[in-house]
Amino acid sequence: MWLPHNTLFVRPGTPQAVGESVRAEAPDKLDRRRRAYVPRNDPPVFAASRLLEAGLKEALAIEAPAQEGSYEFLCTRPGHWAIMQGRLIVTKDVDAYLKANPEVK
Repeated sequence: MWLPHNTLFVRPGTPQAVGESVRAEAPDKLDRRRRAYVPRNDPPVFAASRLLEAGLKEALAIEAPAQEGSYEFLCTRPGHWAIMQGRLIVTKDVDAYLKANPEVK
């Protein structure tokens, strides 16, 4: 059985707080955009998807933060945030960033 997953884009250093803030919520507790496990009125969250079943897709248009840096994304289905997360790099010069960070692929 496949579980649905979501993606939330959050400010640096906030995945644990965001993930834990929704861990006790029921999957039918939806925000105003009908998304589960998205904190209400949470400033660290700047974009979020719905829970999606395996094989489904959702286009998510986000406005990147104005400040360059490394932001984070995670799945907030209870228990998932600790291992299902990654980074979103915001930069004005991709070539310079990649040159300075050769480990990034």
